[in-house]
Amino acid sequence: MLGSCWSGHDRSRQAGRGRNGKLIAALSWWLEWGSYDETLWADLEGTEEARVDPLPEWQWIWRAWHRLSAERPHVTQGFGVPMGGTVIEGRPGVIPWSAVRKWAEHHGLSWAEMALLDRVLLAMDGVYIQHWAAKFKARVS
Repeated sequence: MLGSCWSGHDRSRQAGRGRNGKLIAALSWWLEWGSYDETLWADLEGTEEARVDPLPEWQWIWRAWHRLSAERPHVTQGFGVPMGGTVIEGRPGVIPWSAVRKWAEHHGLSWAEMALLDRVLLAMDGVYIQHWAAKFKARVS
C-alpha cells in the first residue's frame, strides 16, 4: 500500500486533490532554476520566480518522476546547415508505461494509484519535453 511504502505520505490529505498543478509548477521551476545554487533561491524569494516545492503528499510522484527519467527513451534527431554545420542530438521521449507499471508493482501501488502516477508523469513529461524543445531551439537559433 502507498501509505506503508512512502514515509510521510498520508492518503487522507490527498482526498479531493486530483489536480497535478503543484507538481507541474514545481517541475517548471526546477527546470528553469534548479541548477543554480542555494544563494540564488533566497534572492528570488517574493518574486515571480520564487522556489516552488511539491506538496508533501505528492513527493512520492516527484521522486518517481526523477528516478524513472533514466528509463526515458531518446530519439536521435539532427539537421545540416549551410557551410557544412550539422547538429545531432537526442530528443527525450516520455517515460514508458512499462516502466511506470514496474515501479507501481515494486512499490505495491493499487491500480488507481498507478493510473494517477501514470497521468501525472505524462503531464510532467509534457512540461519537460516542452522545456527541452525551447532550450534546443534557442541553442540552434
